[in-house]
Amino acid sequence: MNGEALKRPLPAERRLLLYLLPYRYSPEMFEAPREVGQDLISEGISIRKDNLPRVLKRLRDEGFIEERTMHMRGYARRRKAYFLTPKGQRVAEELYKEIASERVSYKDVEGRLRSLTLRELMEEEGLKKSQLLSLLFRIWEGEGTVTRTMIDSILKGEKTDRVAYLNEAPLPHVFYGREQELKELSDWCMDRRSGIYVITGIAGIGKTTLAAEFLNRKREEFHVFWKRIHRWDSLKSILSHLALFLASTGRPRLKSLLATDKDIQLGEIVQILKEDLNGTGTIMAFDDFQRASDELLGFFTTWKEAIEDTEGIKIILIGRHVIPIYDRREVVLEGFVKEMVLEGLDEESSRKLLGEKVKNEEVFRRIYNITKGHPLFLKIISTTSEPVGEMDIKRYIYEEIFKNLSPEEINLLSVASIYRLPVSSNAFFIDEEIDFRTIDDLVEKNLLQEISYDYYEVHDIIKEFFYRRLTPIQRRRLHRAAAQYYLERGEKKDLVEASYHYIRASEIYKALKILLTHGEEMIAIGMTDEFYSTLLNIREKDVPEELKASYYYLKGEAEVILGRWDTAIRTLREALKRAEKSDDDLVAADASRLLGYILIRRGERMEALSYFQKSLRRARALGDQRRSTLALIDLGELHSLFGDFQTAREYLRRSLKQAEEVSDKDLMSRAYVSLGILYTNWERPEDAIKMFRRALGLLKKSGNLFEMGRLKSNLGILYTKEGRYDLALKNFEEAIKAYKGSGEVRQLGYALAGSGEASLRIGDLKTAEKRLKEGLSIFRKLGEKLKIATTSFTLGELYMKQGEMEAAREYFEECVESLKGVQNPTYLKKYETMVEEYLKKLRD
Repeated sequence: MNGEALKRPLPAERRLLLYLLPYRYSPEMFEAPREVGQDLISEGISIRKDNLPRVLKRLRDEGFIEERTMHMRGYARRRKAYFLTPKGQRVAEELYKEIASERVSYKDVEGRLRSLTLRELMEEEGLKKSQLLSLLFRIWEGEGTVTRTMIDSILKGEKTDRVAYLNEAPLPHVFYGREQELKELSDWCMDRRSGIYVITGIAGIGKTTLAAEFLNRKREEFHVFWKRIHRWDSLKSILSHLALFLASTGRPRLKSLLATDKDIQLGEIVQILKEDLNGTGTIMAFDDFQRASDELLGFFTTWKEAIEDTEGIKIILIGRHVIPIYDRREVVLEGFVKEMVLEGLDEESSRKLLGEKVKNEEVFRRIYNITKGHPLFLKIISTTSEPVGEMDIKRYIYEEIFKNLSPEEINLLSVASIYRLPVSSNAFFIDEEIDFRTIDDLVEKNLLQEISYDYYEVHDIIKEFFYRRLTPIQRRRLHRAAAQYYLERGEKKDLVEASYHYIRASEIYKALKILLTHGEEMIAIGMTDEFYSTLLNIREKDVPEELKASYYYLKGEAEVILGRWDTAIRTLREALKRAEKSDDDLVAADASRLLGYILIRRGERMEALSYFQKSLRRARALGDQRRSTLALIDLGELHSLFGDFQTAREYLRRSLKQAEEVSDKDLMSRAYVSLGILYTNWERPEDAIKMFRRALGLLKKSGNLFEMGRLKSNLGILYTKEGRYDLALKNFEEAIKAYKGSGEVRQLGYALAGSGEASLRIGDLKTAEKRLKEGLSIFRKLGEKLKIATTSFTLGELYMKQGEMEAAREYFEECVESLKGVQNPTYLKKYETMVEEYLKKLRD
């Protein structure tokens, strides 16, 4: 080559042949190394990713390389991998020999200047074939004579070392506890898919320390980047830090772009970030995110959307609150965004923070129960000169805080103590002396926590102290003002709080009118627990006679959702009796439908049918299209459950038609889900999938989490029947996430039982047992006989597999016993036959 290979870079095609030389394909190879994927090839041969496909195509067309789609180390999905063909191997070997024979000047560790061939140099210093390109790049970059420092940098892998951009990160000198939180973050990083983790919590709770410690631990595995956001930070200042970080990883495109005078578009910036970070394994943390300007929020929103289909880009947002740049569905259903609300320190960490101050276990337990591990209160206690064991802990904290407060601050904390939930600053401006300066001062002292933009709350210890200091007259006045604050906001979710404050102000009638007028709306938006507990604060004798039918109906509806079916039946029958007495057809229609809903699931087919028909007649008499549609859906589900599929389809098609006539997307999605369930039971999976897909299209727009959960559960059931267990488990888990904490107990039971059965089919007996028992516990509580039977049967199968014959017998017998109370001969005969077969095996 006459020295030409050392004067200027080789063409990209030749560099690629040399790069792939150490990697050989074998038929026994289960997964390919990451180095033969496009991400690291472009980095290894120093070529832009958008130019790489042309180089690969030329070499593939000439028969030098081959492309294979296969599992790749560190990636969740299969990727394209590239290997030399036998022809390419021969050419690459020849090229390596030619270049390795070139001579170079080498200044060794003793300072001697020597002339060596590259092969001699590499053998002497222990460089591998795969490191030849790294050496050539340093020569091409004009470093002249090869030095020992250059060799050391190659041996240490500086060209591909992980970059740690942590100048602003407050790396802790000592770190205690938070092991569970660190594990959750580590598990998140193990998933190669890109994603966002949002860490929130009150001031002083340790959010920044946790995230900084996590990045510090991961700096050897990932590129890591930290940036604290200040109120004055512009998009340009944030991008300048990102550009420096990317350049230090060998990706200077953003830095070059920002250096130009051209008008740069946001889309162009985001595209560079997406391309240059995709697949690199990078964690980026942005602290104090609650301070982000609208300009920055727009950037992060666009960036988030751009990386949803990428891998290896992990973004952590940290703050007292994080102004949403994402939709709740991305957390609950899609999992692209994860959330962590950081709470107090664990016991072990709290002990270490208190140090020698507290040695007595009883005293420590008292302190921990009071402070809940909040570092602020622990620090106050740790600095006292008094013997801690003899102190009134709460009194000491109060006095230490109280003695440093102004009258305005005391007044504001008294007002804040009234509220159960975070409120905006407007809630505090009851007295003229309270202003924003007072709020800011208390935030700085960590006594008032800004948990989202202009939303505040007080720690329970402080709240309790200031509430106790109020007189009865002051409390009633402040509760009335709080109720008015919530009513003026005009949002449905605030009506429960308005009712609560009217009750506390002894204005029962006002509270009752709000609850009865808006109860169904509160339940529909998932506030069943809050609504029910507030309703229970009102004694039945205080309810006026003309409101009692509605009172009992709404109480019963909440009890149905919360899984208190025995109580709900009594409550709803009382509502129906009072509605019929007062000719209230609307309440009578609703109470009849809910009674039918419970009874059909307890196997009382004929009584349920009677209630559904009454509900339909009353709804039609009222001309109420929505209520009659719901009754038709219920009648369809009843006939589907008992195997009368033709009649079920007729009712459900009629319900869908009515829902379409009034353009009610919630009713339409419900009808489609019910049709999908019908076709699943009818053994028509293709039709079921069509219905579920139509429902999914509507639900993605409406965001109805309850119905989305029902859809996911039933998709899981369908996929289990088809033996597609991975898809089944994915849908069941999404349903469980949707229902946990929502108050919808029955549907949670369905998802748990379904997940248990799918786990059993793939041999994961431990998970199967846990899920099935959780589901069965719910069905027993509800008295839902058919599901008790089917879940008990599956548990019987599980214990047969485990060889626990007596346990298997008990569950099979429970299955048969439960079915005796179900008016469904088809199910009874089917399961009796299957159980008898298993019992025969047990006897044998």
